[in-house]
Amino acid sequence: MWFTMMFKLSGPGILYTYEGQQEIDGTTYDKVIATYDPTVTGKEVNDIYILHINPETRMIDSFYFSLPAFDVELPALHAKLTYTEIDGIQVITRRMMSAPSPDGKGMVPLVEQLTKNVKFNNGFTTEMLNKEI
Repeated sequence: MWFTMMFKLSGPGILYTYEGQQEIDGTTYDKVIATYDPTVTGKEVNDIYILHINPETRMIDSFYFSLPAFDVELPALHAKLTYTEIDGIQVITRRMMSAPSPDGKGMVPLVEQLTKNVKFNNGFTTEMLNKEI
């Protein structure tokens, strides 16, 4: 999911709200809230993302997110992203995930996720997803 997330943000049923600008660590980001239209997803509660869009690169440098499947209905979890260009495509290759500290005064690291050895045009097809193993 995380690998394809940025591409999914342009899919059908995405709802966006521009929330102005927010300064984080000396950079003024465009702040956009994204969620899904429940009439498209059929879900009672959809994920919510607060995206921080870098004004120079136009890439999402970080975002807060909810996780309703795990009873986190407000965007309290955080992801800081690092991109690598692969075959001319910017791909997220590092995600630093954090959550609110128990005292509510900051964030604590949860996990670092790395994506390595990404290859495009490798012969994989969507028909392979439906094959019985």
